[in-house]
Amino acid sequence: MRKRIKEKVLSKKDVFLFTIANLFRRATNFIFVILLARILNLETLGEYSSYTYFISLFIVVTNFGFNEFIIANSEDEKILKINFTGFFLFSLLILSVFFLIATCFNIPNYSLFLLVGIKIFLDTSLIKVLLSYFQVLKKVNKLTVSYLLSSILILIFLLVAYYFESSIYIFLIVYCIGLVILYFIALLEIKPFVKINFRKFYETNILKIKYYGLSYITVSIYMLIPNVFAALFIGKEELGIYQVAYSIANVILLVSISFIQYSYSGFLKIKCKKAFTNRLKNIIKQVFLINTIVIFFFFFFGKFILINIYGSEVFEDSWSLLMILLLANIIQSISSVLAITLIIAKLQKVKFKLNLELIILSLICSSLFIYLFQIYGVVLSFIIVYAYSFFRFAVINKNVLNKFEKFIK
Repeated sequence: MRKRIKEKVLSKKDVFLFTIANLFRRATNFIFVILLARILNLETLGEYSSYTYFISLFIVVTNFGFNEFIIANSEDEKILKINFTGFFLFSLLILSVFFLIATCFNIPNYSLFLLVGIKIFLDTSLIKVLLSYFQVLKKVNKLTVSYLLSSILILIFLLVAYYFESSIYIFLIVYCIGLVILYFIALLEIKPFVKINFRKFYETNILKIKYYGLSYITVSIYMLIPNVFAALFIGKEELGIYQVAYSIANVILLVSISFIQYSYSGFLKIKCKKAFTNRLKNIIKQVFLINTIVIFFFFFFGKFILINIYGSEVFEDSWSLLMILLLANIIQSISSVLAITLIIAKLQKVKFKLNLELIILSLICSSLFIYLFQIYGVVLSFIIVYAYSFFRFAVINKNVLNKFEKFIK
């Protein structure tokens, strides 16, 4: 007899502690960029940034919507373990193929490319698969502890590397070691792996996951296109200045989206339209409040922080870019909340088609605005694309809620 997943209402304390732990985890990446900016010249920082943007675009396929599929299609613990095991290992397989294909191209610094790729994979694609397991079981307290312990270790490793003025390779290696420790602690605690028939697993799930994957990948692509255009057409020094602003804004955005993703499971048991709508509104208010506070903080103290923490007055130029990106964050965060309705209603095909629209718009805006306004064209592209995303999600969300009983079963 299969063991049903116990229904459990997450306390505000659990959600708050998880958000803080996730913020702390993201802060380690923020500190990572700060320390690099203090020891590297702008050109080298720009080279690291260009690898980051290119790899981020292609490595999204290592999580082909696996996390969203696990959340929506794990009715009991046995199915959850099977889904997690299959997709966790499949992610590792896709990563290996990605690096193998990369050897066929003339990459100037393959060692740096490899380390940046591993860091991005562990810190984005795979962590979302891990998070989905805890989301379904609602064992946030265990993941919170793993986040905090690994983040503390990463911070210690980074500070030691900075003290000895280590190379960028050492910084990347110690960061990846800290992330591996995170996975080790979390997986040792929950022991999610089970023996599965891989052929049967993929034959069963490959068609089911198609639109989850296409939806997930297209979201990442339209959000990354402006950065890829920047890497192609903006000078390395300007790219280094932009990287500082983007790293700060991205930490805030990722924490907001992580908080939103963590809220997915809370919608699964809601069958009442009013309760569903009220929960959406409450999350929007929380996300808006957090991002507004961040904007005001950096409006008044941003220049001081950029000059003193990053160790050079040249980074003062990042402030105006940062303010525009933080404004874009608010729009995108609210759009992500509205997208919850489509995920819960399993309208991945609709979401995928919308994302295709956003990719086309992102390509047009990025090419035009970067040509006209250079580095400011990158951040303006984010504003336009995110605003269009918000408008379209709002319209679709309204239509779905009007037929709530049909979609939410």
